[in-house]
Amino acid sequence: GYWIKEHHAGSPVIMGEEKVAFYAESEHILMALENYEVLLFHAREGKADYLVFYKEDLLQENPELFHKIEESEDLQFIKEWVGQHKKEKEQLRLYRFVPETEKED
Repeated sequence: GYWIKEHHAGSPVIMGEEKVAFYAESEHILMALENYEVLLFHAREGKADYLVFYKEDLLQENPELFHKIEESEDLQFIKEWVGQHKKEKEQLRLYRFVPETEKED
């Protein structure tokens, strides 16, 4: 959260890990886990700037969604932190939602 706070002007909207939004002093919206299309719909509706999740949690919950995120042109991978989460080593991943105006035709 602190990294986002330092690197984003204003108050971004964060989809995913609520604790990250708290430390970034940002608005939080829940991460839709049903499928990629639902996630993207909720992100656009909520005007999300960032997506933050633990890689291992998402791979366990919905591996197909994780792979769609990795391949997506709608999301840009920004940063990863490796540390302890739920008593295990896990990777917290940060992506930026790419605005339509920045996408290549």
